[in-house]
Amino acid sequence: ADCGVSDMLTYCEHRAEGLDDGWSRACGPIVNTTRGCQLQPPCPPSSVPPNNTEADAFWKSAYAHAESNGWADRLFDYTCDEPGPFPDRVAACKARASALHSAVPQLRSLITVAKEDADAGNMTDMIDIFVPIINYIDNDPAVCPHYPSWAVNNTRPVYDPLEADGRELWWYQSCMSEGCAHIKPPAGGGCAGKDNACLDKTWPSYMIDHPATYNRVMSWISYAYDVHGELYWGVNARDGNLTAAWVDQWAAGGNGDGSLTYPGLPSIIGDGHDSAIPIGSQRLKHIRDGLEDLEYMYLAEAKHSRSAVLEVVRTVVTSTHQWSKDPMDFVKAREALAQLASG
Repeated sequence: ADCGVSDMLTYCEHRAEGLDDGWSRACGPIVNTTRGCQLQPPCPPSSVPPNNTEADAFWKSAYAHAESNGWADRLFDYTCDEPGPFPDRVAACKARASALHSAVPQLRSLITVAKEDADAGNMTDMIDIFVPIINYIDNDPAVCPHYPSWAVNNTRPVYDPLEADGRELWWYQSCMSEGCAHIKPPAGGGCAGKDNACLDKTWPSYMIDHPATYNRVMSWISYAYDVHGELYWGVNARDGNLTAAWVDQWAAGGNGDGSLTYPGLPSIIGDGHDSAIPIGSQRLKHIRDGLEDLEYMYLAEAKHSRSAVLEVVRTVVTSTHQWSKDPMDFVKAREALAQLASG
């Protein structure tokens, strides 16, 4: 948790164990300055119906605990992951969202889904936090012609009525940015989609093989599209093999996917620690730079206007898949933002 705060991220996830101990100890010191903790109750989404009795007790207890500590407005349930257009997953998502809101109506549900798929599955009204993939928010069909027909050009405005209704819009990036090569790195190294215009350094990415600007730009694009939250599925995916993590970061479809920290074993980083601590990757520092850039944007907006800030942001970002690859353009724009924020 402390490592996350230093890099402007929230790592926290609360499961059924340790409600009054582990969760409070991990989240308590940081929750007042972040978006808070996600809930991961028993029986995660699948084609198997949830154990509602167990889940209900967990949701109610967790919400009561958060409410008593002033965290309830930052609490959300990661209700379902990527149901897409698949009927069995949509049915499981709807069952869990219905059970959640029946148990604790105030507890927000978060689902990684685009509005178009949510509408098709008749579950739009069950979602409090929409989290579509960035690729489907603004796609050039000439670059990615195989995407759904509704994911053409800028679809960001379809979420405006939902936000007006009190819902939130976040988004996320995934291995769709580099090709989802789940088994092994592509021959010759690099990114899985190096011969595919849709995948070859087209989207923001947190992969090791991509330049630093690809790590940093996500926050800039978030401001440009007025998206106020980002979900990323993991930061320590390779910790299951603590020693191999330092030499092999290939996981979940990419080189470094879900792995933004390294396990700081005493045998590797030296004396002074009796257990492993997270060591932030260089990519994590680039992501932090982007989040700090975003803070400048909000500070400048408070002093002037969103349109004034967008003039600066547009010198770096054109769209979700078009931006400057020159790091000095980011530096110059940040200086301009600092001037706006201070003037």
